[in-house]
Amino acid sequence: MDPFIIAAIISAIVIVLLSIAFLRVGSQIKPQGGARPRAVVQRDGGPGRVQAVRNQRARMRANAARHQAAALEEEPDVVDEVEEDNPTETQKVEFDDKMGAKKRAKLEAKMEKKKAREAEEQMREIKKKKDEELEQERKRLKKNRRITELQSSGELTGVIDDRGKFIYISQKELEDVAKFIRQRGRVSITDLAESSNDLINLNPVTVP
Repeated sequence: MDPFIIAAIISAIVIVLLSIAFLRVGSQIKPQGGARPRAVVQRDGGPGRVQAVRNQRARMRANAARHQAAALEEEPDVVDEVEEDNPTETQKVEFDDKMGAKKRAKLEAKMEKKKAREAEEQMREIKKKKDEELEQERKRLKKNRRITELQSSGELTGVIDDRGKFIYISQKELEDVAKFIRQRGRVSITDLAESSNDLINLNPVTVP
């Protein structure tokens, strides 16, 4: 056989073998390059599980806070005041910061309402007393005007003392005072005041 033919056959066989080897290597490299990254499985107690537990607890606290806030808004003020005076076990539970702020705000609002009610009651009481005092003063002034009119007409005789009280003096008592002054000649106010208890009857009498 011709040596050139033998060399050509050997070269062809080598090329075929190299091509087959190249194709095999290429088929093995391609899946590895295009393969998706495998998810890393977290072990129990790892950072991922701890974060999941924290998130779950946070959701539970948020749900509890929303339910508690809704319940507080639906309750009447009277029930809230009773619960504040007698706190239950549910109210003693420690809430998170968000729930605590809501509770504090609600309590502050109730305290403001209570102060407003107390101030309103006090004002009403003061007005009531003032009305009574003004009514008494009005009656007294009306009586004083009437007494003055009666004195001017001569139907009533008497004096108003420093306490604002009217002392009725009868016609006979006036005559006794005039007689006392005439007898003494000159009488001081002190002498007249000392003798007024004998000249004028200050005790209530029955008017016929």
